[in-house]
Amino acid sequence: MATEQAEALVGEAKTEADRTTTEARDLAQKLTSDARSTADALTSDAHNTAERVTSEAQAAAEKATMEARDLARNIEERARAAAEKVTVEAAERAAQVDKDATARRNALFSTLEAERDELTTRVDHLRAHEQQFRSSFISHLEKQIVALRENRLAPEQTPDLLRDGIRGTSATPRLDALLNDER
Repeated sequence: MATEQAEALVGEAKTEADRTTTEARDLAQKLTSDARSTADALTSDAHNTAERVTSEAQAAAEKATMEARDLARNIEERARAAAEKVTVEAAERAAQVDKDATARRNALFSTLEAERDELTTRVDHLRAHEQQFRSSFISHLEKQIVALRENRLAPEQTPDLLRDGIRGTSATPRLDALLNDER
């Protein structure tokens, strides 16, 4: 009996082991299947989330690119407008400088022409004065020449030292030499 009981116990244990093994196998398959389903669901969710995030990132990048292009276009337009304004102002200033320079040049030329006319008049007066002076001087010299030819230069009264008898008898021999034209 003990053998029979042992065999019965071994049979029961074997049956119980087979049943437990089958249950464990079924449970393992179920858990594996559930794990696969969960993994597939998580993978699908992760994939969907990745696609959504990628799509959102791409949309944000496109939006940022468009905003950057709009900003660049706006900056470029403002820069062009400012450059045109500066160019116009520079042209206006250049025109004003030319106008001022022309006005200044004209004023200087007018002043110089007035001075030239005044100097020309003064030179003409000086030439007329010179001509009149020359004529007057020549006339005066001619009158003097005529007067010299007609008149005597010696005074009417002759000093005593110049008379013939007294000449050469003075107390100063140098005076006597001069009176006698001796050197």
